[in-house]
Amino acid sequence: MTPAEHGDVVQLCADASAGSERQMLVYALWRIKTDEARSLIRDLVRDPSVAKHAMYSARRAFGNDGARALIEPLVEDPEVGGDADHALKRIDRTRR
Repeated sequence: MTPAEHGDVVQLCADASAGSERQMLVYALWRIKTDEARSLIRDLVRDPSVAKHAMYSARRAFGNDGARALIEPLVEDPEVGGDADHALKRIDRTRR
């Protein structure tokens, strides 16, 4: 994706009607260094259709500590808790 396409990619990622079809865009969302993209990553970790990919982007965008703070409260969530648990295990493995 080119910098000229960043705005369009953020809009596509935010479009919930696209469901899981936006997973790979969300996976790469961390590469867009704007406040809008960062805010969207924070929101998408709660979206079951892209949570796993958003949690990866959160790790890349905010670092392991920032991502942990964002993801940890979601462990008990019935929709994204499994993805949150998996992401936290990955964070813990990188600290060894």
